[in-house]
Amino acid sequence: PPEVYRTYGAGGSLFGWNVRRFPDGEEASPWVAHATGAAYSHLGPAPADAVAAARAALGACGLLSSFGCVDLLDGPDGWLVLEVGTDGLVNHVDREVGEPFATELDRKLAEAFWAGLGPAPWGSDWRYRS
Repeated sequence: PPEVYRTYGAGGSLFGWNVRRFPDGEEASPWVAHATGAAYSHLGPAPADAVAAARAALGACGLLSSFGCVDLLDGPDGWLVLEVGTDGLVNHVDREVGEPFATELDRKLAEAFWAGLGPAPWGSDWRYRS
């Protein structure tokens, strides 16, 4: 079945590993996108060679020290980087990743954003404002 893998980078570290695929019973398409019915499932740790490909892609785009996400395919010759995105502050489409990962993603994005700006407005313990 068609599927696309994703990992994230923030502040120089890579984290998270999920797969985007069509749920059972949904008609599959070669365009494995949220807009075509694909959904995310969280996986365990990312394979080392996928992490290496993602790190190289984020570095080449100048996003390794800030924030970005990398979509990959598992191919016969290794991991192929499809695209690098920035999954910005207000992008909710690709944030349907479930908890607790959604909160981890927001925290790491916030920490990477504030890293070079001085003291973060939340103090020493990140949390959502009520």
